[in-house]
Amino acid sequence: MEISTGYLIGPKYDPRAFYLRSSAGAAWQKSCSQPEYRRQVQGRLVGVTMDAFPAGGGAPAREIGALPASGLRLVRVALQGAHHNSFLPNGSMPPNEQIRLDQVLVSAAQQGIAVELVLFHPEQDQDFESPDALVEAARLLTDWLIDHNHRHVILNPAADWSGHGWDFDSFVPNHLERISEAIRERFQVRHTDYALPIALSARNRIAEGSRLVQDADVIIAQGDALSMDPRRVERPVLVEEADAGACAAALERFSGCLLQSLPDAGTLRAVGPLMLKSYKP
Repeated sequence: MEISTGYLIGPKYDPRAFYLRSSAGAAWQKSCSQPEYRRQVQGRLVGVTMDAFPAGGGAPAREIGALPASGLRLVRVALQGAHHNSFLPNGSMPPNEQIRLDQVLVSAAQQGIAVELVLFHPEQDQDFESPDALVEAARLLTDWLIDHNHRHVILNPAADWSGHGWDFDSFVPNHLERISEAIRERFQVRHTDYALPIALSARNRIAEGSRLVQDADVIIAQGDALSMDPRRVERPVLVEEADAGACAAALERFSGCLLQSLPDAGTLRAVGPLMLKSYKP
């Protein structure tokens, strides 16, 4: 399974839409274009966040299995959180973390679900040896994804880069461009026939032509950033929302929605009718 955007694929595609395909040689199809989906959600993605990659083992893989019946096609998994860190100080990932991440990504691909991987969190960045180790973590993770042919991933350097608590003189929020470039260059060095989309999060008011927007393949907006006009941004804009009602409203203007809470039964029942023609709880 592979994910991209019309902006990345080429001028014949809708730049603000998400596209999926089952294999590298298959034709690109707008997300949610299967017959069971409502026509108004074609090219869009709705998903949920798993907050952090929990220390308890395979919980994300089990939770991911509950999403397709409600039409959700995206899940956010964070490699660092307030109480978890998947990286070693030098930027590498230990084998047990790699195995667990592989299990989650394989499970998602089998369910037809894309994964947004969030790399860094302000509660954990101080555990790296240096700013260079942060950049190395982005490089090594990208190489690992290439080696394992995980093409259904969107990479987000830091979903909360505008928050407080970042170390190394706020290296991550001040060097999103450098981290993103470290990711992109791996696809060039490795001579791959694809590149994973890079998402950049925005919570503060930003201009449609800002550097952050231009550096991103996908924008994830929240708070004051929702004042932007998505019609003036030739990239998909996902919106972070706390409830299904706000998510429904966001679908009228933006390219999708990411619910901020874990997918409980109530959330799935609320989202399902938004996505599917005939939702069966």
